[in-house]
Amino acid sequence: MKKASLFNVALVSVSVLFAPASRAQDYTRWNLPEGALARLGKGRAKTGQATAAVYSADGTRLAVNTNTGIWLYDTYAGAEVVLIPERDAKVMALSSDGSTLASISGGFDNTIELWDTDSGQLKAALEGHADRVSSVAFSPDGTILASGSNDGTILLWDMLNIPDPPIDISVPLGFAVEQWSWLEPVAMDLIANREYGAGIIGATILNAASDDGAVLLWRYSAGREEFVARIPAKLVNAVPTVRFDQTGLFDNKLFVTINAGPAGQRTTRLVIVEPNGEFRDAINIYDENSTQASIEFINQPNYPAGAYIYDADIGQGQSFYRLDESFNLHLIASHTLPTDRSDIDPMDLKADPTEKYGGLLTLSDTDLNHDELSGLYQLQANGEWHTLVSPAPVSERQFQGIAFSNAGPLGSALYVADAVTDNIWIVTPKGVLEAFAVGFTNPRRIVIGPEGADMWVVDQTGLYRIFSTDPSDWEAAKATLPVASSLEPNYPNPFNNSTQIPYRVSVPGPVRLVIYNVLGQPVRTLVDAIQAAGAYQVPWDGRDHRGARVANGIYLYRLQAGEIARVRKLLVLE
Repeated sequence: MKKASLFNVALVSVSVLFAPASRAQDYTRWNLPEGALARLGKGRAKTGQATAAVYSADGTRLAVNTNTGIWLYDTYAGAEVVLIPERDAKVMALSSDGSTLASISGGFDNTIELWDTDSGQLKAALEGHADRVSSVAFSPDGTILASGSNDGTILLWDMLNIPDPPIDISVPLGFAVEQWSWLEPVAMDLIANREYGAGIIGATILNAASDDGAVLLWRYSAGREEFVARIPAKLVNAVPTVRFDQTGLFDNKLFVTINAGPAGQRTTRLVIVEPNGEFRDAINIYDENSTQASIEFINQPNYPAGAYIYDADIGQGQSFYRLDESFNLHLIASHTLPTDRSDIDPMDLKADPTEKYGGLLTLSDTDLNHDELSGLYQLQANGEWHTLVSPAPVSERQFQGIAFSNAGPLGSALYVADAVTDNIWIVTPKGVLEAFAVGFTNPRRIVIGPEGADMWVVDQTGLYRIFSTDPSDWEAAKATLPVASSLEPNYPNPFNNSTQIPYRVSVPGPVRLVIYNVLGQPVRTLVDAIQAAGAYQVPWDGRDHRGARVANGIYLYRLQAGEIARVRKLLVLE
C-alpha cells in the first residue's frame, strides 16, 4: 500500500486541470487549417466528459482519451509519443512537468493508475479508496497527488515514494525477471540487425474484425516502445505472426502474416516490412475460410531452403506451403491432420536447431473452435506428422508460443507457453512437460536470445525478460535439462475443503513444501524430508499449523528441492 494522508468529508468533488502558459509555437508542423491549434490524428476523442483531454502545467504533454486508448502527445514536437491502449479514462491528470499521467480507467474505479508519459509503462497502481474515484489532481511541484472518491474521503499520495510494481514470477536459481513493457504484443520475434536495430519486434491488433482494422508493429527495448509501422487490415480475424528472416534467404527482412477478410473470402497475407516502416504484400494466399497461419524460415539439411507456411481453414483441412527465394509458392501437402484430429489452429511454428527432436518443425496448436484440444506436433518436410505432446482439452492447457534454445544457461531444449496453467514448460524429446517458470498471466509468446542467455515472454500484463544473472549458479539445474524439478498447479483451484499439490523431484535430496500467506509468513509446512527422485502429490486441507481454518484469499505454496525453488498461487474460497 502506498503512503497516503486521509481527510474525511461529507461530499467530495475535486477537479483541477492545469493549463499551459501562453507560448509561441510553429503550428504548421501539425498541418492544421487556418484558425486551428491542434489536430489529433490517432483515434477518435471521447465526448461528453470533462477530461477527454488534459495538458500538463508546463505545456509539454497532452493526454487525450480516445476510442483506441489514451494517446500522449509532445506538444512542442507536434507528434504523438505513445499510446496506452485499451484504457477508457473517465478521469485524468498530468503532473506539472508532464512526466506522469494519473488515470481512472474502465469507467469510474477505485484504483488510480500512474503512467510514464515517455514510455507508456505503468509505474504504479494506487489502491486505498473504498468506492469509485471521481477526481485526481497533482500539486504544482508534482510531489503530491490528491484523489477524491465517492467513499467520502480525499487521499493525498506521496509521489516521491512510489515503489516499482512487484513482479511475482518464479524462475530457476541464477535467473531474474524484468518487465520490458506493459504493452501486450500478440506476436513477436527477436531482432538484431544494423538496419532494423536491436530488440523485440512485436505486433498488436487495432480494431479487430473491423473495416478499419490494422496490425501495429512496435520495437521494444528495455523500458521503451517505439512505433514502427501500421499495416491496414480489413476484418483481421486471427493473431498475426511476426518473423525476422535470419537465414539471409529473403535479404534478412521482417515478415508479418496477416489473416483477414470476411468469411468465405479470407486471405492470408505475407507482408514484408522495411526498416523505415514501409511495407508491401509479398504474396497472398486465398483460402476462403482461413483461420490462422504461421511462418518459419529454414536453411538446414533436413528441409529445402525457404519460408514454410502452415495455414488452417475452417472445415477445409490444413495446407502446408514452402515459399522459395524467388517468391514462388509450393504446396507441400493438404489435409495433413493426424488421424485423431479434425482441426488444427497453428499458434506458432519453429524450426529445431538442437537435433534432439528429430530436426523437425514443431507446431504448437490450440484449437478453440472444433476439437477444443491443444497439443504439440512435429512436421516433416513432406507434410507428414508426428505427435510430440498428445492433445488435451483446452480447459487443462492451451499451448501458445514455442521457442528452442540450443546453448547457454537455457540449455538445449524446447520451451512452450501454456495460457491455462500460466507455465512456461520445458518439453523433453519424449514429450514430457517440466515446469520452468511459473506465475505468468495467460502467457502467449516466447522468444529466446542468442546463446540461450535470455528469454522474452509476453502475457496479458506485458512483456517480460528472463535472463541469466550468474550462469554458474544454475549449473546443477542446467545439467538436468530438459528434465527438472517442477511444481504443478494445485487442483481444484479455487477450493474450500481440500486441494492436491503435485510436484516432481529430479534428483534425491532434501525437499520442503510450505504454504505462505501473501505477506510471506509461513502458514503450514506440508513436506520437510529427504525424498528420492520421482513424482509426488500431497493434499492440503486449508488449515494452518495449529489446525485452524485459514481465511479466504490468495496463498502461495513454495517447493524447495535442493537448489531449485518453485512458487505458485492458490485460492481458498468457501
